[in-house]
Amino acid sequence: MTLSLLLGGGTEAGLWSDALLQVCILLAVVPVLMASDGAPIDRSVLIVVGLVMLAPLVQLLPLPSGLIEWLRIEPFRQPQGSSISWLTISTGVGSTLLSFSYVAVLGLLFLAIMRMPGPFVHALLPFMLLGVACNAAFVFVQYSASSRQVIDGVLPFSIYSGLFANRNHLASLLYLTLPFLVYFATFKNRGLAAGLAIVLTLLILLAAGSRAGAIIGAAAVISAIVFLRAQSRASVAAVLGTLVVLGVYAMGTWTIVEQKELDVVFGRWEFLRTTLEGIRENWLLGVGYGTFPRAYQVYEDANMIFGSFVNHAHNEYAELVFEGGIVAAVLIVAYCLLLVRQGALIRFNQFQKAAFLGIVFLLIHSAVDYPLRTMALAVTFVWLNAVTFHADFRVQSGMKKRRIAVRHNGKTVTMPVQGS
Repeated sequence: MTLSLLLGGGTEAGLWSDALLQVCILLAVVPVLMASDGAPIDRSVLIVVGLVMLAPLVQLLPLPSGLIEWLRIEPFRQPQGSSISWLTISTGVGSTLLSFSYVAVLGLLFLAIMRMPGPFVHALLPFMLLGVACNAAFVFVQYSASSRQVIDGVLPFSIYSGLFANRNHLASLLYLTLPFLVYFATFKNRGLAAGLAIVLTLLILLAAGSRAGAIIGAAAVISAIVFLRAQSRASVAAVLGTLVVLGVYAMGTWTIVEQKELDVVFGRWEFLRTTLEGIRENWLLGVGYGTFPRAYQVYEDANMIFGSFVNHAHNEYAELVFEGGIVAAVLIVAYCLLLVRQGALIRFNQFQKAAFLGIVFLLIHSAVDYPLRTMALAVTFVWLNAVTFHADFRVQSGMKKRRIAVRHNGKTVTMPVQGS
């Protein structure tokens, strides 16, 4: 986890740093997955994760060319007279293969963490915070000069903020850390250290030049303080509703701020409009995971072609549906339903609630950006989900609600108990 936060800040596909991280993850998870025992995994969670891992692989299976051509629109069909008998759903096999390796490794990491005992999963938190601290230290080194420093030659991408190629993704890492700092301050009796860390994190968000990031950071702190103390179903639902509204507002602010750095026309709304047009014509099969940059050009308005090209839709959901078709849409809905169901079960475990809060903010952010295309944030997202869905924490939550009847001074009273 720490290594991913140090090396995984790039957003491009095919980086050697991401390949190295994938190898390291595989070496780490194989012994856990091969162990004879482990924590149980909810079957519905297992099914959704398995389908997510298989989705890119299905697009690589050879199918009769006649069937594929019949379902494709003209720009993606083979030239007239082509003798190819078999085609894949993906219009870019190499890009989809990279996407499959990316998703498969993250899926295996999720399953490995889910099989670990609960205390071991909790023990990964300091390693995540260590990676965040290293990025924070790097930010101070970068911004100690009179002007912002861009560092090249260290990693296979230009380092702009912390160890990330994108300052917004650094801001994502910082604001999803804030709920855990509130967790330390409120429930781990480390108020002074955690309070200083919160203030420092908000200052780094400002130093990174992400004004919207600072707004979201403040929203994350407020939401965490209220959400971590919510206990009843009604209070959890009310806080979640407020959180979503607050998060959407903060992300809207983010979009407005970032839009000022782009052309008034050439911005996120234009990216989304063009992507939705592509979805309308490819909703059944999609164009292939990882092929967005090339497929987008088919629908791009000629007046929108400038020196810079569009590499992502800046809306993760629209981009995934464009690439994966109706299957991707169904999997997104299935995951969101699982997450909502789990959110109703974790109201007694503050550690899970901090992780859940981080997931919610990343999902809201994904509506205006692509943070999960960054290996560092993707690995962190996997760990957050493992914490949220882990069976051991759910058992501990149930223990807190158990009560037994005892006789005291001639009266029968109920007392809470905790035990196996």
